[in-house]
Amino acid sequence: MCGECINQYKKTEFIFVDRSYLESQKSENQELNDNLEKYEKIKFEFRDSINTIFFGKNSYYQRILEKLGKEIGVSSEDLQQYKSSEILELFEGKKVDNKTVKERFRRNVIIDHDGDFEYYWGKEAEKIIDNFLGETMESEVSGTIVNKGKITGIARIIKPGWHEDLSRIKEAMECMNKGDILVSETTSPDIMIAIRKAGAIVTDQGGLMSHAAIMAREMNVPGIVGCGNATKLINDGDLIEVDANNGTVRIIKKAKS
Repeated sequence: MCGECINQYKKTEFIFVDRSYLESQKSENQELNDNLEKYEKIKFEFRDSINTIFFGKNSYYQRILEKLGKEIGVSSEDLQQYKSSEILELFEGKKVDNKTVKERFRRNVIIDHDGDFEYYWGKEAEKIIDNFLGETMESEVSGTIVNKGKITGIARIIKPGWHEDLSRIKEAMECMNKGDILVSETTSPDIMIAIRKAGAIVTDQGGLMSHAAIMAREMNVPGIVGCGNATKLINDGDLIEVDANNGTVRIIKKAKS
């Protein structure tokens, strides 16, 4: 059931629906508009189910890890860096060494080859990420416009992987002021506090019907998604300009380190 839920959710990604959304903006096809509205509700229902199972603070997955961690003396945070096979090996008394766990916290990549997963972490993962994003010293990124507008403000970053560290997410949202610009890999219901504060939304991933896109339109703030490396290029506290009329995000002034 869990796997089927995730498989169905994958079908709501931007590669499947962006063309339909663009078409709805150019025509008065009421049936298409009605179907897209239903799609939004279905997408969020799937996301809520996945969060209940895996990603929420009190998700089944999190509760299982906490109980297991107490039994074997490994923190639930560390267990989140274990492969499924390594979880099973815990019952044989085998643990992943602390150095490997720390490397996985820093950077990790999972590549799916039709159900055959390959895992990389540490320097290997960094190399894959750098090759995918491309090394850059640019001060500007571009992406897909999801809600027009233009604003200048302070960037507040939620880095990839932080969703697994609830205390870090909470701290990032508390540090955010009304009108700051949210820059994140993606958005999800667990960072709604940040979304409601945001003067604009910028994400690495997503399309016209992604959660970030829907939220930008609902909150009526400038939104640009699919920037690729915004969370890598922009640092927390940078003064940035989000030009959602032209689809660009530009660093005006770097934050003091």
